Amino acid sequence: MTKYIPFSGATASFIANIDEVKDQIELESENLLRLVNSNQVQLPTRLSELDRETVDIIDLSVDTALALRIPFGATDNKLSRRVFIQEYKKYKEITQGTDTLHCGISIRWIVNIKKLNASADVSSLPMVTASAQFNNLSASVRFEVVGISSSEITGLLPSNVDLKADTYVELKNAFEKIKSKIWETNTTILPAILGVFGTIKSEEEKVMNDAVAIAYALKKIKDGRNLQKALSDVAAKPETVKDIVKSVYSEINKSSSLTADVTATAKDKAKQILNDLL
Repeated sequence: MTKYIPFSGATASFIANIDEVKDQIELESENLLRLVNSNQVQLPTRLSELDRETVDIIDLSVDTALALRIPFGATDNKLSRRVFIQEYKKYKEITQGTDTLHCGISIRWIVNIKKLNASADVSSLPMVTASAQFNNLSASVRFEVVGISSSEITGLLPSNVDLKADTYVELKNAFEKIKSKIWETNTTILPAILGVFGTIKSEEEKVMNDAVAIAYALKKIKDGRNLQKALSDVAAKPETVKDIVKSVYSEINKSSSLTADVTATAKDKAKQILNDLL
């Protein structure tokens, strides 16, 4: 299903990273994004031009959030993690043909969730807080503001914190207080591209792709190929594939050096894992 998907950073940075993004998302805004980046599309510059506002909840996998450069903290045990974003945005919808972008200002409440057991409820931010209170998951929170700045807003931004019942209200209040500063005269407004439209690829497909990358790395280790050789054979693949290969080498060969020899112990372990899988 096509939906709005936020990203972080400048448009040029997003385009430079677009192959990694497309590994996670079927993009439907790429042509318009490139026109914006080449200054061929006029964007709003004043708050009064931003004629729409919404609050959205976006649920992303770790890999998708990484590709979008969303800052969210720890990435360990990524298959047990989700990244939830509650975003208030005031924006203008930019369209050309079938392409759509949202340009404006936003306040993002980014929640990094790690499920500790199957009973964790991640259906909403209040339920995430409740699950964290019962130690069914761990969650940390950070705020990001895009296109708005003032000394008061800087002072209201909370640091990264663990999400617990006793901090939920405090964090929610910070979100609302920052939002209330948008119209104040000492607040600087610089509208920016907030996100694109597209379809996030299925988790099942991504899990299968990860499994293929892991099996590839294990085979290279079994064959005694160093990390440099393994990476050269997947040079055209997305960065997510290369990251998995590096992780497998670090775990099995106990080295992240590109030219380190593969040890006999690593070869045997890789062979054993592959034999168990097949």
